[in-house]
Amino acid sequence: SVLLFQDLAVVVLLMLIPLLAPDPSGASTGMAKIAKALGIAAVKAVVCIVGITAGGRLLIRPLYKKISNLANAEIFAATTLLVVLGTSFMTQLAGLSLALGAFLAGLLIAETEYALQVESDIAPYKGLLMGLFFMTVGELSSCHADGYVTVGHTPEVLRMQRANKRCGFAWAQQRQ
Repeated sequence: SVLLFQDLAVVVLLMLIPLLAPDPSGASTGMAKIAKALGIAAVKAVVCIVGITAGGRLLIRPLYKKISNLANAEIFAATTLLVVLGTSFMTQLAGLSLALGAFLAGLLIAETEYALQVESDIAPYKGLLMGLFFMTVGELSSCHADGYVTVGHTPEVLRMQRANKRCGFAWAQQRQ
């Protein structure tokens, strides 16, 4: 929840940066323009979250009921992945974070009677996905809608990894 709050706070702060700059004539833009932009962003976020939640409540349960009748674990796991990616894509289209979409998908799936089945189906992938998450966060990677990936601060990350290894080796040597 802290990471989700940080994602939402960053969106607001990034929107404020260009609004604080003076206009081409050199005059300040004023609080009215900032308030208007924040209002539009808040309305967009609320509409997106309410839309995904309402649509998900109507669609998720019948979808999982049909999939569970097939009794195929692979299709069940693929449906879960499709739901998560779909809601993440919708939040990204609205200008919100992918993490918010994944969070909303998790909430929607958790409200169904198939939550335990979904949890057991994705259990083998849990460690892999958590590792992928922490690697991308650690490298400050960001995936863009155009399909390219930018990696920032890679030299710093590599230096930190080497320092962590040295500290780990020193700690292991000390314990022996």
